[in-house]
Amino acid sequence: MIKPAKLTRFVFLFFMFPAAVHADVHTSSSCDRGAVAYAISQASDGDTVLIPAGTSVWTAQLTITKGIVLKGAGIDQTIIIDDTPVSNSVPFSVAVPAGKIFRLCHLNLQGWDGVNYPNGGVYNAIAITSGEGSTWRVDHCKFVNLCKVFALSNTSNALIDNCTWWEEKFAGTGNIQTCTLHGLGHTDYSKPLILGTSNAAFFEDNYVCFSGTAANSANRPWIDNHGGSKLVIRHNNIINTRIEIYRDGVNGSRATLIDEVYDNLWSKVNYDSSSM
Repeated sequence: MIKPAKLTRFVFLFFMFPAAVHADVHTSSSCDRGAVAYAISQASDGDTVLIPAGTSVWTAQLTITKGIVLKGAGIDQTIIIDDTPVSNSVPFSVAVPAGKIFRLCHLNLQGWDGVNYPNGGVYNAIAITSGEGSTWRVDHCKFVNLCKVFALSNTSNALIDNCTWWEEKFAGTGNIQTCTLHGLGHTDYSKPLILGTSNAAFFEDNYVCFSGTAANSANRPWIDNHGGSKLVIRHNNIINTRIEIYRDGVNGSRATLIDEVYDNLWSKVNYDSSSM
């Protein structure tokens, strides 16, 4: 059985997520979508919404347009199962307002279990669009059997860290591209190129495992990025998958603008999935 190593590296981007002063805490009555939506409706920018432990199947999209912290009770404690419609619907649709901070953390998002929820993550599970000057973080989450986890637009000042991807079962034979990043195309290319700052989406200290024996044999990158996207990938444990970096002209899009990839552990492993 493969177990993720304990990763405790401090990331310099943490300064982007200071504790809010005089913020309120709102606790959802359950982890059902309706209860969570109501708690969010009572929150203001800077507040925290807590999702209690439990398991809930979400069949409709939750739209978030506030700079809040949305926090579950912990990995394998708060479990959201994606049963939303395949087309144009995701469990979490987030538009981070300009100049605000958003955080999603400490929960599971799950898809197909081998019998039920075959459309889990087929469209996406988390869609995030960043307003000018906004920052966001997704951390300490676990993603299980989701074809597509993230759809990210305007990838600056963003951090995905200490998450687990557990990709074992897939209902179909389509592409499994769990993180897709889109920049602003020509707009990003018209700005000065700046390296070594928070002006990118950072993937750090994650554990990513795709089954080496899954029936799906289609395209299966962990991350694909294009359209002027800016990306830093470091200190991750990556098993049986890869990263796709697009050149100009693919699907009519501009190429990836920044890709810094270093200090990751890459491996290919075959194992008995029944032991997972």
